[in-house]
Amino acid sequence: MKKVFIGIDFSKLKFDSAIYSVDTKAIVVTKVFDNEQSGYVDFLQWVKANTRCQKSGMLFCGEYTDVHWLADPVLTG
Repeated sequence: MKKVFIGIDFSKLKFDSAIYSVDTKAIVVTKVFDNEQSGYVDFLQWVKANTRCQKSGMLFCGEYTDVHWLADPVLTG
């Protein structure tokens, strides 16, 4: 059973993320990250710091927005 949902809204320069707890039925925390490699590293560290469940209890949900979710700058322009 999933304990937290991590929602991600991608745009060309940044992505917004929110962690939702199933137990409390509320958003625990939100943050904006740069849409580049360092932003993804910061994002994963942020998720680890703000969740207490194992990876199997997490569900990452990313909004499809053309190619902005791709980390390759050649493809994203």
